[in-house]
Formats: sequence, C-alpha cells, structure tokens
Amino acid sequence: MSDLTLIVAATAQRDIESIGRFIAQDSPASARSFVDRLTECFERLRAMPGIGTVRHELEPGLLGRSYGRYIIYYRVIDGNLLVQRVVHGARDQRNAFLEDPEADQ
Repeated sequence: MSDLTLIVAATAQRDIESIGRFIAQDSPASARSFVDRLTECFERLRAMPGIGTVRHELEPGLLGRSYGRYIIYYRVIDGNLLVQRVVHGARDQRNAFLEDPEADQ
C-alpha cells in the first residue's frame, strides 16, 4: 500500500461533474455509480501509481490510466497522487488536456 495522499485537482473535479451530468441525462443512478467507480479507480492508482502510462508528450511527469472510455491523467508529486484531468478517450488528448473544462459551462 502506498503512502501517497490522493488529491483531485479542481480541473479534474469539474471533469467528473461534467461527466456525471452527461450520464445523468439518461440515468441518474448510472451517473452516481460511474462516479463512485471512477473514484475507486483513483484509490487503486494511489496504491499502485506505476500502473499508468507515461504521457510526457502532454506534460513532463504526467501519467495516464484508462478507465472505461476515459483517461485519468495524474502525477506523483511531493508524496501526493494528483489527479489532474479525466478526459474522454475519443477526444484530441492534447487539446482536451490543455483546455479548461470550466470554459465549456
């Protein structure tokens, strides 16, 4: 078990909220379930941070791990696992990672 502290950045939190709202249009229960399973995945990453794929092309030190159709972008820094973004895999990852999800609202 890792000693890392899990931190979810504001940008990732906005991503999660946006994903939840989208799924909830069809099924609020499915949206809650998806968000719960997604956050469980964050805990697995905290326990085993090395299971992600290096994504230096987006940012030095960045890792990515797929979850369903989404990619969780994170990094390990100063004893923390910082989840930075959660982006749909069909999107242009460079542009999606760099944009502010708040701009879509």
